[in-house]
Amino acid sequence: MKIQSYRLENRYTQKQGRIFLTGTQALVRIALDQRLRDKERGLNTAGFISGYRGSPLGAYDLELWKAA
Repeated sequence: MKIQSYRLENRYTQKQGRIFLTGTQALVRIALDQRLRDKERGLNTAGFISGYRGSPLGAYDLELWKAA
């Protein structure tokens, strides 16, 4: 199986095919995909993601900022 021109920048925007993500990136992708699904249905929703210093997902907020 040949992997066609895959770019890391597409990890949050690619609609189909194989996507390579870390666990933290997958959690970011879930939040972004839910936002898009809500918008497609005409829903005006918001998300709230919180954590604490030293959390095992400490880089989650940084990855969210990168994706925004």
